[in-house]
Amino acid sequence: LRNDKDLFCVSAWNDNGYANLVQDPKAAFRTDFFPGLGWMMDKDLWSELRDRWAVAYWDEYMRRPDVRKGRHCIRPELSRSFTFGEEGVSGGQFFKAHLGKIKLNEVMVDWSKQDLTHLASAKAFDDYLTEQLHQATPATLETVDSFAAK
Repeated sequence: LRNDKDLFCVSAWNDNGYANLVQDPKAAFRTDFFPGLGWMMDKDLWSELRDRWAVAYWDEYMRRPDVRKGRHCIRPELSRSFTFGEEGVSGGQFFKAHLGKIKLNEVMVDWSKQDLTHLASAKAFDDYLTEQLHQATPATLETVDSFAAK
Protein backbone atom coordinates (compact mmCIF):
# COMPACT_ATOMS: atom_id res chain seq x y z
CA LEU A 1 0.00 0.00 0.00
CA ARG A 2 2.80 2.40 0.86
CA ASN A 3 4.94 1.47 -2.14
CA ASP A 4 2.30 1.52 -4.89
CA LYS A 5 0.68 4.88 -5.60
CA ASP A 6 -1.80 3.09 -7.91
CA LEU A 7 -3.37 1.58 -4.76
CA PHE A 8 -5.68 3.40 -2.41
CA CYS A 9 -6.77 0.59 -0.10
CA VAL A 10 -6.36 -3.00 0.99
CA SER A 11 -9.55 -4.79 1.92
CA ALA A 12 -10.50 -7.95 3.78
CA TRP A 13 -13.84 -8.11 1.92
CA ASN A 14 -15.02 -9.53 -1.42
CA ASP A 15 -18.39 -8.13 -2.53
CA ASN A 16 -18.84 -11.18 -4.78
CA GLY A 17 -17.74 -13.73 -2.20
CA TYR A 18 -20.73 -16.10 -2.38
CA ALA A 19 -19.86 -19.69 -1.44
CA ASN A 20 -20.54 -20.95 -4.98
CA LEU A 21 -18.13 -18.38 -6.47
CA VAL A 22 -15.09 -18.58 -4.15
CA GLN A 23 -12.74 -21.36 -3.10
CA ASP A 24 -9.09 -20.30 -2.80
CA PRO A 25 -8.16 -18.82 0.61
CA LYS A 26 -4.75 -17.79 -0.78
CA ALA A 27 -6.08 -15.83 -3.77
CA ALA A 28 -5.95 -12.05 -3.80
CA PHE A 29 -6.76 -9.58 -6.56
CA ARG A 30 -6.48 -5.95 -7.54
CA THR A 31 -9.81 -4.29 -8.23
CA ASP A 32 -10.99 -0.89 -9.38
CA PHE A 33 -14.21 -1.32 -7.37
CA PHE A 34 -14.03 -0.24 -3.74
CA PRO A 35 -14.88 -3.21 -1.48
CA GLY A 36 -16.93 -1.63 1.26
CA LEU A 37 -16.19 -3.65 4.42
CA GLY A 38 -13.02 -4.30 6.40
CA TRP A 39 -10.52 -2.08 4.61
CA MET A 40 -7.59 0.18 5.33
CA MET A 41 -5.96 3.17 3.72
CA ASP A 42 -2.68 4.90 4.43
CA LYS A 43 -2.13 8.25 6.11
CA ASP A 44 -1.53 10.02 2.80
CA LEU A 45 -4.96 9.04 1.47
CA TRP A 46 -6.60 10.06 4.74
CA SER A 47 -4.91 13.46 4.46
CA GLU A 48 -6.25 13.76 0.92
CA LEU A 49 -9.84 12.86 1.87
CA ARG A 50 -10.47 13.89 5.49
CA ASP A 51 -11.62 17.43 4.79
CA ARG A 52 -14.31 16.23 2.41
CA TRP A 53 -15.26 12.92 4.04
CA ALA A 54 -18.81 11.69 3.43
CA VAL A 55 -21.42 12.35 6.12
CA ALA A 56 -23.15 9.05 5.23
CA TYR A 57 -22.72 6.21 2.73
CA TRP A 58 -18.94 6.48 2.85
CA ASP A 59 -18.64 3.31 0.71
CA GLU A 60 -20.39 5.05 -2.18
CA TYR A 61 -18.20 8.10 -1.58
CA MET A 62 -15.07 5.95 -1.88
CA ARG A 63 -16.33 4.61 -5.23
CA ARG A 64 -16.61 8.06 -6.78
CA PRO A 65 -14.16 8.70 -9.65
CA ASP A 66 -12.90 11.93 -8.05
CA VAL A 67 -11.98 9.93 -4.93
CA ARG A 68 -10.67 6.74 -6.51
CA LYS A 69 -8.74 8.57 -9.26
CA GLY A 70 -8.15 5.33 -11.17
CA ARG A 71 -6.46 3.70 -8.19
CA HIS A 72 -7.00 0.09 -7.15
CA CYS A 73 -7.71 -1.84 -3.99
CA ILE A 74 -6.38 -5.27 -3.14
CA ARG A 75 -9.04 -7.73 -1.99
CA PRO A 76 -9.10 -11.45 -1.15
CA GLU A 77 -11.11 -14.11 -2.94
CA LEU A 78 -12.48 -15.27 0.43
CA SER A 79 -13.56 -12.48 2.77
CA ARG A 80 -11.70 -12.03 6.04
CA SER A 81 -14.28 -9.65 7.50
CA PHE A 82 -17.98 -10.12 7.95
CA THR A 83 -20.94 -7.91 8.58
CA PHE A 84 -22.85 -9.32 11.52
CA GLY A 85 -26.20 -7.59 11.39
CA GLU A 86 -28.89 -5.71 9.69
CA GLU A 87 -28.43 -2.44 11.54
CA GLY A 88 -26.57 0.60 10.28
CA VAL A 89 -26.96 3.62 8.04
CA SER A 90 -28.35 1.53 5.17
CA GLY A 91 -31.01 0.00 7.40
CA GLY A 92 -30.00 -3.55 6.51
CA GLN A 93 -31.44 -3.21 3.02
CA PHE A 94 -28.85 -5.57 1.51
CA PHE A 95 -28.12 -7.94 4.39
CA LYS A 96 -30.56 -10.80 3.72
CA ALA A 97 -30.31 -10.61 -0.05
CA HIS A 98 -26.56 -10.16 -0.29
CA LEU A 99 -24.25 -9.43 2.65
CA GLY A 100 -25.42 -12.32 4.83
CA LYS A 101 -24.52 -14.81 2.07
CA ILE A 102 -20.86 -13.89 1.75
CA LYS A 103 -18.58 -16.80 2.69
CA LEU A 104 -16.07 -16.09 5.44
CA ASN A 105 -12.57 -17.54 5.19
CA GLU A 106 -11.76 -20.30 7.70
CA VAL A 107 -8.15 -21.02 6.70
CA MET A 108 -5.15 -19.30 8.29
CA VAL A 109 -2.91 -17.86 5.56
CA ASP A 110 0.55 -16.47 6.28
CA TRP A 111 0.58 -13.77 3.60
CA SER A 112 4.28 -13.09 4.21
CA LYS A 113 5.00 -16.55 2.76
CA GLN A 114 2.78 -16.17 -0.33
CA ASP A 115 3.94 -15.12 -3.78
CA LEU A 116 2.12 -11.83 -4.26
CA THR A 117 4.19 -10.54 -7.18
CA HIS A 118 1.07 -10.49 -9.36
CA LEU A 119 -0.27 -7.72 -7.07
CA ALA A 120 2.90 -5.60 -7.13
CA SER A 121 1.64 -3.25 -9.85
CA ALA A 122 -1.25 -2.72 -12.22
CA LYS A 123 0.89 -4.09 -15.07
CA ALA A 124 1.88 -7.19 -13.09
CA PHE A 125 -1.78 -7.87 -12.35
CA ASP A 126 -2.82 -7.32 -15.99
CA ASP A 127 -0.09 -9.75 -17.08
CA TYR A 128 -1.28 -12.27 -14.47
CA LEU A 129 -4.90 -11.99 -15.66
CA THR A 130 -3.88 -12.33 -19.30
CA GLU A 131 -2.01 -15.53 -18.47
CA GLN A 132 -4.97 -16.87 -16.47
CA LEU A 133 -7.28 -16.21 -19.42
CA HIS A 134 -4.92 -17.98 -21.82
CA GLN A 135 -4.89 -21.03 -19.53
CA ALA A 136 -8.66 -21.03 -18.92
CA THR A 137 -10.91 -23.82 -20.12
CA PRO A 138 -13.76 -22.63 -22.35
CA ALA A 139 -17.18 -23.11 -20.76
CA THR A 140 -20.69 -23.22 -22.12
CA LEU A 141 -23.46 -20.96 -20.85
CA GLU A 142 -25.12 -24.03 -19.35
CA THR A 143 -22.00 -24.80 -17.32
CA VAL A 144 -21.84 -21.25 -16.00
CA ASP A 145 -25.57 -21.27 -15.20
CA SER A 146 -25.17 -24.52 -13.26
CA PHE A 147 -23.11 -22.66 -10.63
CA ALA A 148 -26.03 -20.31 -9.93
CA ALA A 149 -28.12 -23.25 -8.71
CA LYS A 150 -25.59 -24.28 -6.05
